[in-house]
Amino acid sequence: MIYFTCRFYIGAYHALKRGYSNMDVLVALGTNAAYFYSVYIVLKALTSASFEGQDFFETSAMLVSFILLGKYLEVVAKGKTSDALSKLTELAPETAYLISFDKDGNAISETEISTQLLQRNDVIKIVPGTKVPVDGVVIKGQSHVNESMITGEARPIAKKPGDRVIFFFVMIVFFWGLCIIYLL
Repeated sequence: MIYFTCRFYIGAYHALKRGYSNMDVLVALGTNAAYFYSVYIVLKALTSASFEGQDFFETSAMLVSFILLGKYLEVVAKGKTSDALSKLTELAPETAYLISFDKDGNAISETEISTQLLQRNDVIKIVPGTKVPVDGVVIKGQSHVNESMITGEARPIAKKPGDRVIFFFVMIVFFWGLCIIYLL
């Protein structure tokens, strides 16, 4: 048991040295209380013929076992979550069509750029059947967007000027015309 609890004792020591308490302190206190109380009960039972007490050696071992199992499950869950997030980011479109405007607000050019180069206040064009690369607000055009990965809604949701669209989460856009989005 000492081998498995060393990490908790070391963490508790460093936490108490800095003047704060954390989970390591609680685990160290709980396991030590159960273990040393049990040692006291065993010694008292050995020195007294009429003493009857209950020891809790298994409590300290089970406490450490459950804590270590919980930490292991947490690491596994975090690993799966980061794998899932990396797979989701791979689904994002690589490029977007950036629209440039003159001083009168007329579109003068359309440039295909990497989605990583997009900045706040940029205006992009989403063409029919593509994914939404970034969060934004529709400023021109209308369409239907499949947001089932986020909202659970089975049907595509209508988007018109002023409506927000959400970053790529496999939201295939079904257009009946192009949509211009202002990035937030």
